[in-house]
Amino acid sequence: MTGALGTVALLVLIGLGVWLFGSFALRIGGLLLFLLGLFGLTQGTPEALIIVVLGGIAWLAGHWLFAYKHHFFKSGIARRIFQQTPLSRIDPTRGWGVPMVSHEAGVQTVPQAPPQPPAQRSDDAPSPRRPGP
Repeated sequence: MTGALGTVALLVLIGLGVWLFGSFALRIGGLLLFLLGLFGLTQGTPEALIIVVLGGIAWLAGHWLFAYKHHFFKSGIARRIFQQTPLSRIDPTRGWGVPMVSHEAGVQTVPQAPPQPPAQRSDDAPSPRRPGP
């Protein structure tokens, strides 16, 4: 029983650490891996391409985690990657806001109440007019 409780406590601590520091660590670590891989490619090491790809994936994962927690992207490049590529299906900021007006001019996307019929007045009631000068 003590071993299982210790394992659960360790998993909770790891999850808390990933939630608090994971986005920062992934973004910085991914950037460093990416730059290290680029340096390796300039030196003629073909295996460095794997490091470049892993660095890019870690960098994107860090931005995804940040956007999941804060509902916006820390980087404009990451925002474009997640919104204008097939990765838009896993965009964590998708669906957080409801547009009030669609992209087409004048077309409202928010449902409106049906129009009310004009109030009926009797024929002998004076019409409201502004007094003249």
